Amino acid sequence: MTEELQDSLSQPRDSVSDEEITETTTNDAEVVQGELTFSQTILDKLPADFRDGAISNHNAMRDVVSRYIQAGKLSEGYRLPEINELADRAATLMPVFDVMQQTGWVREVMFVPKGLSWDTWDSLLTGHQLADGQTSGGLAHSVNILDSFEPPVDEADKWEVVVISTAIQPPIRDVSSDGKYGSNAPKVDKLLAKLSDKTEASALSTVRRFSPSRSAYLAAQLTRFARGQPPLDSNNGGDTWTIAKELHETGIWQLGWEQPTNRVTCTCYPADKPSYYIGLRPTVSEHELDLKLL
Repeated sequence: MTEELQDSLSQPRDSVSDEEITETTTNDAEVVQGELTFSQTILDKLPADFRDGAISNHNAMRDVVSRYIQAGKLSEGYRLPEINELADRAATLMPVFDVMQQTGWVREVMFVPKGLSWDTWDSLLTGHQLADGQTSGGLAHSVNILDSFEPPVDEADKWEVVVISTAIQPPIRDVSSDGKYGSNAPKVDKLLAKLSDKTEASALSTVRRFSPSRSAYLAAQLTRFARGQPPLDSNNGGDTWTIAKELHETGIWQLGWEQPTNRVTCTCYPADKPSYYIGLRPTVSEHELDLKLL
């Protein structure tokens, strides 16, 4: 464990809100995960909001994926590893988690399957009872701009761990994806400077660099469905959109929530177009960390 991580673990943490975390029963020796009991590793040394949130989100994603594997809709290769197998990888994101806390952003640890198709995501996002008692309708996307998700580079590891802001609305709005336009464009680099210090250098604009991949956003939505939480971007009838990291030849991807049909939406808009309703949802993947600085 790095010196910075050790220092961060020793610091007191504020209590976490009910919206952020569903409490998981723990004791000094073990954590109960559904019907499985396992000994703690690094998890017992992590702050409660980080640890309990990661366990709860892992449980939710594990249960959804297991059901789809059992139904033959996902390959066995997508079975989510047990939380102990992912604990060290999740722990490397602790400094990013702390930076987001210091900035005042609601944030959570999420587990993201890599390389799933649009059709598979549509299936995974369909049929969940939502916080308002309605049922999720899946994924809506523009067929005429459809492209494919990148397949996993390592077939033996089809999961990644991210920290993502899970406020209902994106915390930084009215900024274009290239970071040049909008009322918040001059502030973006300063707002994200501490995250820049923790991550590898990138040729992407600051906005796209710290935006979630489409898979990370969809995984966050799916996890919230499974935990009975309101969808992201669903405030006031779904009036905000989240910028995605990926570009499309016709523009930038944006993701949101379509209230009338209860679907997650994915479409494109011009890369240089700012709007109060479109914004950056800070997200960092384990693969984007600059480990020399941790």
